Amino acid sequence: MTSETRILWRATRDGATHLRQHESAAADPETAEAYQDDPGFGGPCLYRVEIAAPAHILDLRGERLDIEAALDAAGIGDEDERDRIQSQGYASVGVLLAAERAVREALAAEYDWIRYTDDFPTGAETWWYLGTEPVPMQATT
Repeated sequence: MTSETRILWRATRDGATHLRQHESAAADPETAEAYQDDPGFGGPCLYRVEIAAPAHILDLRGERLDIEAALDAAGIGDEDERDRIQSQGYASVGVLLAAERAVREALAAEYDWIRYTDDFPTGAETWWYLGTEPVPMQATT
């Protein structure tokens, strides 16, 4: 690892080879390990993901429940659409991204990654990948 790279961690199915667009990874192995017993959102195998220092990051850490910041960054200005999205009661930026395709697409046009404070495990730092090129992963378990 050089000063121009960062290590992320992902728990997912056995045999995975790449992190793909709209998948997420944890900033530390302990957070990823919490997902090893949660096949709906993770999986039994732990992977190491080395990424080049991304140039286009939307940093929403500390704003877990501030969906407004993500909508602002996505350029969602229509008040009716903002009200509709906010009325869904999304618990975190990650849930918003998983549910709202228009938000994901708008952010993907501007950013490679979104870094945010997640609700599981409480206070975890999660990185959501918006890039289009799959990122190689190395199995650690």
